[in-house]
Amino acid sequence: MLFPVLDGRVTIPGAPVIDAAPAFAYVPAPEPGAQHWLFGGSDSSLLRFGGSTGTLTPQAGTHVYGANYVEVQAYAQALVSNFMDQTTQTHIAVVRYQPVASKNVLILGNIDANVNGWGMWIDSSGLVSTLLRNNTPALVNHGAPVGVAVGDYMFIAQSLWLEGGVTHFRTCVAGQVYEGAWTGVRPVATRAAALGNATQPSATYTPTPTRFAEYIAFPGVTKTAAELADIHERSRRRMLARGLVIV
Repeated sequence: MLFPVLDGRVTIPGAPVIDAAPAFAYVPAPEPGAQHWLFGGSDSSLLRFGGSTGTLTPQAGTHVYGANYVEVQAYAQALVSNFMDQTTQTHIAVVRYQPVASKNVLILGNIDANVNGWGMWIDSSGLVSTLLRNNTPALVNHGAPVGVAVGDYMFIAQSLWLEGGVTHFRTCVAGQVYEGAWTGVRPVATRAAALGNATQPSATYTPTPTRFAEYIAFPGVTKTAAELADIHERSRRRMLARGLVIV
């Protein structure tokens, strides 16, 4: 991606005419204070792009790499981080919007087959939800992502924190921010965050191949809607430089 400084067509009295304006290549930068990955090419992209403590471990050696993504294949074939569940945390990803018939595609989180964990899914109708395990209701449906077609990549995020004696969430789907709360304090699970389906073996959740282009984690940190919007914009630029247009 190039950003021209001057296109040569602007006339300023007394200024020299420049035949060719200089341009500077855009170089993607990691998010400050984050553990950050850009996927694609090979398993070498599982090494951090930014941060110093984060790791991603494949549950199985079945991942498929494209030039700018990694595809996880099914249950127990996810990419599992070393970020254990916490009361306060923020996780962000760029994921391909690919609903699967009769399935709930787990795209982010750590839910299991019981009632524990947190996360996001895309259901068989293409609706995106925040999962509120161990709560009634068990999910909050945000509808189909605005401006996103099947096969597009989209920016998603989920931030969790404790306030007023209950657990709150802030979920971003393709630039739209949704906020809500559990009815009480969400039990912290003894599992790490994952990309894909790490711990839900039922047939409704597997197999569901899912592609990821980017993952950003802020363990122990919540992000405001304005901060998520800023990260979304920087992510959009990073992805464009890598050949992906995201919503």
